Amino acid sequence: MEWNNYLSLIILATNIFLGLFVYTKDKKSNISQYFSLFVFSIAFWIFSNFLVDISKNQDQVLLWSKLALVGPILLAAFFLCFSIVFPKREEKISLMR
Repeated sequence: MEWNNYLSLIILATNIFLGLFVYTKDKKSNISQYFSLFVFSIAFWIFSNFLVDISKNQDQVLLWSKLALVGPILLAAFFLCFSIVFPKREEKISLMR
């Protein structure tokens, strides 16, 4: 394996950790749910591209290349949902503490 494959695995693990961390902090919040789905779609995209790089069989390369196209579609959809939900959160801010 080349160094860029190791880098892909490190980034993949970091994304999965970030998604799980945000989701477990507030499971009921739409913001954390959509952000976690966004991060998991990035992780899926990285994982499918990683499998394209390490596959030896041409059929496997074709399969993972097709699945690698699903990642950006999910990424865009979940980012849109997150960007709609994120600014809507209302918190009470008091000037007197």
